[in-house]
Amino acid sequence: QADIDRMNDHMYESLIPVLQRTNVTVCLENIFSWKETAVEGHCQNAKEASRYIERLNEKAGKEAFGFCLDTGHANLLRKDFMAVIPELGAHLKALHIHDNDGNFDRHLAPFTGTIDWFRFIMGLREIGYSHDLSFETFAQVERVKEFSEELENSWLKLIFEIGKTFRKLIE
Repeated sequence: QADIDRMNDHMYESLIPVLQRTNVTVCLENIFSWKETAVEGHCQNAKEASRYIERLNEKAGKEAFGFCLDTGHANLLRKDFMAVIPELGAHLKALHIHDNDGNFDRHLAPFTGTIDWFRFIMGLREIGYSHDLSFETFAQVERVKEFSEELENSWLKLIFEIGKTFRKLIE
């Protein structure tokens, strides 16, 4: 683990000179590893990830790093969004929104897997999340596209409507 931490430190810190000259924010993501089942990887602990982001931002002298929460990865590790999201707080800058069955990272549309979307929305509402809602549902959309282009358009419209509803509930 110490080697991975040093490698991550080197990688993120090497970006700081460029980030200091731009308005780009690099987002760390909650990653998992696979060892017969999903196991915690880099940035799965929201409190530790927040401290790491604060340390990187301090080195950068500005807010150059944030967090991207991947809902599917969190679900694989049985994370509670009402605990994770408030711990990330203002560091949460981006989302990879998708569902899964809790066993495999399937990139399904919301409500087609096992994620508790109510707790996700309530967590975002609690921190006043106002950034983009980015859906990472490509696997399911590709599958529908193979079947019918009309159905693909309907499926994409449904995902868009879910996004609009999420936004209303967050606000």
